[in-house]
Amino acid sequence: MIKNIKFKSYLSTHEPLQKMKYKLLVAKCSKNVFYEKKNKNLINKKNNIETLCIPDQIMEDQIQKQTVNYHIDELRERVLIGAMNIFLSICICLSISKDLLIAFEINGLKNNYSFLQLNPGEFFFTSLEIAINFGIICSFPSLVYQISSYTIPGLTKNEKNFYIPIIFGSIFLFVLGLIFSYYILSPFALNFFSTYSDGLVESTLSIKQYFDFYIKLMFSTGIGFQIPIILVILGKSKLISSDQMLSQWRYVIIICSIAAAVITPTTDPVTQLITCLPLIGLYFLGAFLAKLSEN
Repeated sequence: MIKNIKFKSYLSTHEPLQKMKYKLLVAKCSKNVFYEKKNKNLINKKNNIETLCIPDQIMEDQIQKQTVNYHIDELRERVLIGAMNIFLSICICLSISKDLLIAFEINGLKNNYSFLQLNPGEFFFTSLEIAINFGIICSFPSLVYQISSYTIPGLTKNEKNFYIPIIFGSIFLFVLGLIFSYYILSPFALNFFSTYSDGLVESTLSIKQYFDFYIKLMFSTGIGFQIPIILVILGKSKLISSDQMLSQWRYVIIICSIAAAVITPTTDPVTQLITCLPLIGLYFLGAFLAKLSEN
């Protein structure tokens, strides 16, 4: 007791020791203040996180809603671009519609056909119809690109390897059908009818009827040339095997003959035969490609 009193009295009279004691007290207080502030910040941060925390279901709903809105906006944009391409193509084709009509009239003039309009506005509306049809055909690659750009990112790698060749193959076969109809099928049909009626009636056609004959034959032939694509899709989806396709060849010949009769606007057997033979060949080509896709 006496020693503690003496030591305290010594500290009170010794100035350096008092300064050291003061520094120790200040350091201890500052340390306590630091830990108090740190704990307070941690508590505030935890409270902020808790207040900002969103349940998982709400978060998933928001993400799904944003994804759906993004796809709707993208679809709207691509539809708008496709419509603008069709409109511009129609305008361009309308400006050259007379040249397109002359190109169609060549085969008719070679077979001694002459053309007339039955009412004052027939030539104008025929030109407009040509512009619309060829505008859609010319904008078709752009439409395929817009559709592919929208759908392909959602496909797997194997699906992309399958559907991309299908898309380009379909375009190629459709164009091939148009070329086959314009250069082979339509001239042969016109020649057959002109020869059959030669010397009996004058071969004079309405320009609208002549164009309708041509455009229906071209589009139907282009659609008929999609047979290999349909067979490959059926074979890949395992709805029917390539062996089953080949085993039904007798029925295929009958069906192709009926399809040729429907496709061709004429009723002569020669034109139907010219249409039927490529369809049968395309069927066997599709069966062969389906067999390759199965392997």
